[in-house]
Amino acid sequence: MGKKRPVIILILAFIWLFTTGCQPVAFTKIPDGASVLAVLNAREQTVSFLNAESGKNIATWKPDFTFARMLLTNSHTVLLYGKNAEDVRMLDMRTGKQTGVWKTGKGIANATLSTSGDEIYFADKLHGTVRIYTTAGQQKGEIKVGPSPFTMMEDKAHGKLYVMDLQDANMREIDLATSQVVRTFRLNESPMGGLLAADRDELWIGGHGRGDFPEKEVSVFSSETGQKLRNVHAPFMPVEFVRYGKDTLFVLSHGSNTLRRIAMDTGQSTGELVLGANPFGMVSDGQLLYITSYESNQIYVVDPKMMRTLKILRAGDGPIQMFVREGDGQ
Repeated sequence: MGKKRPVIILILAFIWLFTTGCQPVAFTKIPDGASVLAVLNAREQTVSFLNAESGKNIATWKPDFTFARMLLTNSHTVLLYGKNAEDVRMLDMRTGKQTGVWKTGKGIANATLSTSGDEIYFADKLHGTVRIYTTAGQQKGEIKVGPSPFTMMEDKAHGKLYVMDLQDANMREIDLATSQVVRTFRLNESPMGGLLAADRDELWIGGHGRGDFPEKEVSVFSSETGQKLRNVHAPFMPVEFVRYGKDTLFVLSHGSNTLRRIAMDTGQSTGELVLGANPFGMVSDGQLLYITSYESNQIYVVDPKMMRTLKILRAGDGPIQMFVREGDGQ
């Protein structure tokens, strides 16, 4: 018996190491109280969580799985995914733990939360579809669109989803009640980034352009008819949009490193601000704008009324996407 005991202990130790090694790593908890700016750093494959008011780093998550983008689905749940990832991972900010793995397969290039908050639209570039999931991870439907869907905008009032295709440069309008594409209209080359102004029945569309002809304008379409209404000058490569109040739209052109404040009624610029190299992501907390500089690894905090930089925060390597999670004030 005495000889067997060390063997049994050794076996139990191996079992313990195997089972604990298979458990997902728990990351630093993100407290509910403070407003948080989350930043996806593409080159180093991390997510940084900063205090949105002070800019202080709260935590940095470095997952051991592949991901390229993220989506906040409620006050504490984050999805990490990417077109080269086999799975979508669900993590809880409150505990720092992984709470789900969705076996989607590769191809998920972008994701948008429905306005109701209970569904997620995935742009599947590998299969040329939009896949509709519940926030619990069950697929409800799949709709065939173009070869490379990316930007998606939901019109809740009319039950529509607008899907822009990077490759064939078409906008497809989906009737969500029937899961059918009911209209297609042509956009400029390599369209990317957009905003639905539902109260104005307008779609504001940006993009990269092609080769030696970078996109110089934002195209404004009627969401009712699909007809182009006008062009708004915003060189070069306008790709990010944030609406501010009823009549103001901020447009970020990463080809010229320029932020523009646009009066939506006239399409005229009412302010411009040059930022760091290759600004790519832009979000707002309702008061301030946060803009990533991909090349300089910085985040610019901008006063939208004064059009000036208030502070510059340090990010990880290659910041490209952000979200703001408002705190509970406690």
